[in-house]
Amino acid sequence: MTSPPLSRVRWTSAVLLAALGAGTVRAGRRLRAVPVLPAAPPAAAGLPGAAGWRLLTAPGVVPDAATFLAARAYADREGLRVLDLLPADLEAERVLGLLRLVDPTGYRQDRLGEGRGAGFAVLVAEEVLARAGVEPGGPRPEPAELMALVRRLKEYAAGATGLAIAPGLSCGLSSRPTAGPGPSQATGSATAPLVAAEAGAPGRRGTGPHGAAGPETAKAPAATPGPTQPRRTTAPPAEAQAAGAQTAGAQTAGAQGAGALPYAAPEPRGGAAGALAAANPSTEGRAAGLGKPRVAVGWAKARKSRALVAALVVAGRWKTEALRAGLRNAEDQGAGAADGGTRRAGPPRNGAVAGRARVAELRAQGLPPGAVSVAQLAGLALLGGVALRQGRWGAAAAGLYWLQPYLALGGPRSPLRPADLARATAARPVRSLRTALRTGLAAAGQGREDGRDTAATVAAAYRADLSGGTERFLEPRRPDCPWCGSDRLTVRVRVPDLLQGKPGRFTLERCGDCGHVFQNPRLTPEGLEFYYRDFYDGRGGEGAGQVFGRLGATYRRRAEMLLPYADPASWLDVGTGHGHFCNAARTVWPGTRFDGLDMGDGVLEAERRGWVEAGFRGQFPEYAQKLAGRYEVVSMYHYLEHTRDPLAELDAAAIALTPGGFLAIELPDPQSRMAALLGPAWLPWFQPQHQHLMPAANLREALADRGFTVLAEEHGPAHQGNDFFGAVALTATRLCPDPDRPWGPPATTGARVRAGAVRAAAVPCFAAAAVLDALRTAAARATDGGNAYRMLARKDTR
Repeated sequence: MTSPPLSRVRWTSAVLLAALGAGTVRAGRRLRAVPVLPAAPPAAAGLPGAAGWRLLTAPGVVPDAATFLAARAYADREGLRVLDLLPADLEAERVLGLLRLVDPTGYRQDRLGEGRGAGFAVLVAEEVLARAGVEPGGPRPEPAELMALVRRLKEYAAGATGLAIAPGLSCGLSSRPTAGPGPSQATGSATAPLVAAEAGAPGRRGTGPHGAAGPETAKAPAATPGPTQPRRTTAPPAEAQAAGAQTAGAQTAGAQGAGALPYAAPEPRGGAAGALAAANPSTEGRAAGLGKPRVAVGWAKARKSRALVAALVVAGRWKTEALRAGLRNAEDQGAGAADGGTRRAGPPRNGAVAGRARVAELRAQGLPPGAVSVAQLAGLALLGGVALRQGRWGAAAAGLYWLQPYLALGGPRSPLRPADLARATAARPVRSLRTALRTGLAAAGQGREDGRDTAATVAAAYRADLSGGTERFLEPRRPDCPWCGSDRLTVRVRVPDLLQGKPGRFTLERCGDCGHVFQNPRLTPEGLEFYYRDFYDGRGGEGAGQVFGRLGATYRRRAEMLLPYADPASWLDVGTGHGHFCNAARTVWPGTRFDGLDMGDGVLEAERRGWVEAGFRGQFPEYAQKLAGRYEVVSMYHYLEHTRDPLAELDAAAIALTPGGFLAIELPDPQSRMAALLGPAWLPWFQPQHQHLMPAANLREALADRGFTVLAEEHGPAHQGNDFFGAVALTATRLCPDPDRPWGPPATTGARVRAGAVRAAAVPCFAAAAVLDALRTAAARATDGGNAYRMLARKDTR
């Protein structure tokens, strides 16, 4: 008797085949969606000038005039303020990694999406650089620095950042030198500044992409340049910038070591060359043995460039998505030889240097290098296992992985022609394994160094704060309910800090009369500062920002709740944080003025980014009279539960609203069935940050007392699908907190081993939790019974 056909299917291999096939198709589709710049700008576009723009390039990248003009024309036509340019010969694994992270069809429209780029060239409007606090200057940035810069700049041009393929742009590949770089190669234009300082400011101190001060022009005599002595140039005069495509009679100067180069007048240059020279002036290195420096005219051909390592290939998602790893190959001396003698000019890079470079690029895109390396190694091990043990199905899965670069990028319609496509395909498993090992080793080494730095700068402050114990962070316990005054109180839950693992224990009590749940004893203002520290900023700031940045759909649904009732001209978001809601809500209400109020510095950064028109830092009740009658909408999304006196916050909202204005509120629901099921592991308890959790009936009554009429109430649509996932995360933290936390005891090898074991054991639990959360979310939407509720009320006109 023969077995059924399905019984002969190797399901692990089949799943891998399906996933790899889908990824290959997705990569090809996304690649074809990336715009391609024309070889020359349309005649109708004219010749745009360089004034108001900067073209930032990595070492070894030499843009030509046609590329610059085409990029300028495309940016103007599409209304872009930041445009990342993808070279036509971009390495295959770098392309695949970028396409895993970016969907070009929605990249620009995703106002909260992170900025992504290839790390070679980016065209930026000067006003965006100014708002971001970036003054271009100093030596050319490495690819990791450009990636981090694009990520930052998208925050300041949320709806005006794009990607485009530049057919005339090269990554900087050149013939491999027969000997090591000579003196002129070591000091050539690859180390010259990327862009000039402001016009008419020779010798001005510049800053790099992260705002770090660059080398300052000194008054000392010129010195012989060395490999580590960057050069600088000054910007062309404003008149030359305005002339743009007509002339560039700019003066340039370079700083060399501790001395300043003399000014020299470049040859006059018109048309495209003049425009690009104004946008990206550079200086050429001094030839060995010459007594006087030479000032470059136009773009000197780069004679030194550095090997670049991979772009990010992983997208980490908090709550519902597991870490997805991609594969990236590092170029080194051996790869250059296998390539027939073609590689990036400059000294060969060993494995440690390549690993550190890749770690830098991963971190520049907000991804954890250690986790990426582990995921990549696990994926390779899985592929190897199925190839050896699951016959034809396993071999097919491994073969598809092997051929993926060529299948995704090698078609006749591909707009890119990676220079290493054949090599990247043929040697993919070996190179991927080597890259993962190098990345893991480099991440482990840098992690230990970072841990020592953190311990030196942060742990001492925490030890001082904890020297007096944690009891001083709590007020005396109150005997009655702050909402209704009843003394019928019972303990609802008692938990430690499961968010960060800081010392202390916290109690939530429930009122037997009104059902109000509140922290008792509650934290003092000093205690709130201690337990909030390093959660939304500092050590946890980047992670929190990534979480909020992935809630765009939730923010838009909140804003859409007003569609049947109003077309507001002014909106104040209280507890706005860094302004993520306001930024996303602009897609629903493009004509509305959004202001934000928060206790943290993030609201001021939101104003600089343009996510809010005005940012107010402080307590809402203290601002209420100053803002009286100014807003048609006031929103408080997951804000009231963090406050010390929710009723005072509602009073402030009534003052700030115009008659007939709207108050939108969203809160966790303490009456949710999941609160009883999960007990202390229910995430919305969120101790010690949440001070009050109000049942919906209590909030309706409080609004009516203040002259509001409730127009809409939603429970299912407000549900947050993280009950089970959050329970696993909190339980894992309770079992084994982060051993490197600066407020804990010094980390030991045993503690790290235990933490690793707990995290490994939690992986299947997280997978199961994600499935349960998806089912729970569907049920909540169907029954209108979730873990949160949303309420819209109108202030009476009388």
